[in-house]
Amino acid sequence: MLNTPAPFPYVGSYGLLETDDRESPRTELIRIVFRREGFTTVSFPLREGASGNREVPEDALIDGTPLTREEMRVL
Repeated sequence: MLNTPAPFPYVGSYGLLETDDRESPRTELIRIVFRREGFTTVSFPLREGASGNREVPEDALIDGTPLTREEMRVL
């Protein structure tokens, strides 16, 4: 078990993904399960029922890590 959260975009970390569901496109929380060159397998921990996994392009992931004080000052 991990003692500290894994940093984005490594296995075990969380992020965001914009899903293209025709009925309701939205941004969802994902957890990175597996990475390989250019693609990432993610799970959807907030979906009810059997959510399964999905392989998505690595560049489709959004870093959902809160900004630090120093990063907020730059903005």
